[in-house]
Order: sequence, then C-alpha cells, then structure tokens
Amino acid sequence: MMCSNLCKIHGLTAKVISVASGCENEDRKTELLSLADEIILVIEKMSDEADCED
Repeated sequence: MMCSNLCKIHGLTAKVISVASGCENEDRKTELLSLADEIILVIEKMSDEADCED
C-alpha cells in the first residue's frame, strides 16, 4: 500500500513539474521545481524504507 501511494505522489510530482515548465513567472517556476525536487527526495527515502521496487 505504501508503495502504491508513493507511486501516486510521484505522478502528482510529475504534474507539478509540467505546470512549472509552462510557467512564465521565473520565480514561481523556480519555486515549483524546488518543491518537486524536495518531494522526489522524500519519495526516494520512503521508497527505500518501504522496500519498494523501482
């Protein structure tokens, strides 16, 4: 269940990156991409702890 939820979060993170890519405001774009980076790091850590497949 944990791995499934992490997969869903990963998909949402991809959407954040997609929105950031289309953002004309550079400060907002940077903020969104930074947020996505932080989420990805958390996903990786939790994935390792939950012993999820890549």
